[in-house]
Amino acid sequence: MKTYLKCKANEFAQCFERRPERRWRTERLSFWSLRDNPPPELEDIVAVAQGEYCRDAWRYDFIVQALNVIAVVDNPDDVELSNTISNLGLLEWFASMPSRAGYVDKIVQEHGMPAGGIMDAILMGQAREEEEVYQVVLDEMRKLVSDVQTLMTQ
Repeated sequence: MKTYLKCKANEFAQCFERRPERRWRTERLSFWSLRDNPPPELEDIVAVAQGEYCRDAWRYDFIVQALNVIAVVDNPDDVELSNTISNLGLLEWFASMPSRAGYVDKIVQEHGMPAGGIMDAILMGQAREEEEVYQVVLDEMRKLVSDVQTLMTQ
């Protein structure tokens, strides 16, 4: 069943485009960015989801993934995100911002070192950030939908 939440998430996901990656020695061949003149509501959602990671390519990936998931699932509260990524990609994510080590540190503090070693810890840290962004996007989308529905009933 198509809900307003799903429709709006799909509409917003279409406001992103892939652009070529210009960095040397990277696994990433492209990255997501907002198209010109996106809806102001989407810019607000992106700003909240970016948090301290302003204009971060990984955060844009997670935001686009969140919007695409919300656009197709029946129950956005019961979603298991999965991201297939190579060790090089994980290391690029980890090295892209010093604060990302905090996600990995929390995983190790909460669960101990995974049996697969440091690369599994980094993978789990990235998954934690991805889940965090998904929840922020979902919460912001719900606020937007709620505001629109409130205006429509007045």
